[in-house]
Amino acid sequence: MAESTIKVRITGDAKNLESAIDTVSTKVEDVMGTKLGGIVSKSLGKIPIAATTAAAGIAAVGTVAGIATGKLAEMSDQYTLISSRIAIMNDGMQSNKALLDMIYASANRARGSYYDMADTVAKLGTLAGEAFESNEEMIFFAEQLNKQFKIGGASIQEQTAGMYQLTQAMASGRLQGDEFRSIMENAPMLAQAIAQEMGVPVGKLRELSSEGAITAEVIKNALVTTAEETNEKFNNIPMTFADSMQLLSNTATKAFEPVLSMLGGITQSEEFSAGIAAAQAALQGFATFTY
Repeated sequence: MAESTIKVRITGDAKNLESAIDTVSTKVEDVMGTKLGGIVSKSLGKIPIAATTAAAGIAAVGTVAGIATGKLAEMSDQYTLISSRIAIMNDGMQSNKALLDMIYASANRARGSYYDMADTVAKLGTLAGEAFESNEEMIFFAEQLNKQFKIGGASIQEQTAGMYQLTQAMASGRLQGDEFRSIMENAPMLAQAIAQEMGVPVGKLRELSSEGAITAEVIKNALVTTAEETNEKFNNIPMTFADSMQLLSNTATKAFEPVLSMLGGITQSEEFSAGIAAAQAALQGFATFTY
């Protein structure tokens, strides 16, 4: 009896998801035209509906709900900003789309947020680009860091703070002060890797940090040297419910990129700018008239 109930619930969720997708596609088509509506429908088709059983459908439905409730502009702005920041630090070895695809794959391997990973890579590229030989090495660095934080049991807030501190350290070329304390607290495995790279006990790191001896090169080499061990330990951590939801959220976000890119193009067009200018002029004239 229990098994039958579960099957009905899963089927129901799948049908609800398909219905929600149809509704959103139709709504966008009505509001913004057939062309954009078609892209929405195509993008939504990339979400593995057959695999979205029970709770798994929540992430995709959440993305659909975002469009249905008018958050599409907000999502478009976020994508436009991330995409433009990635384009600025792109080393030219690949297209911007290819670079975003690499970041997406890396985020999934680390079970992290696609946009958070993109934000980290953009910051590293902008602030500490000279510390890396390529975008690929930078993405590898960010992925290993995410895995280190997760292995160390850091919360989302601690991971965010730790990533910020380490980005600052890579930008300055040294791991010192608050940056050093954050890594010691939130990424103990990284601290051990740095000590191993420098051939000293972990207890010696504080002194070396104060002397400015823990350089960006040392940190990078420590992550590269221990990558195999890090990956092995990370893969032994069970996939959690939150991890599953994050991966599905990433999939939904990635599937919508063509829609978000088109909207970004609209807002950057001359026609859109002219329309905004005309509206501003009309509002200013109205304000003057009513005053």
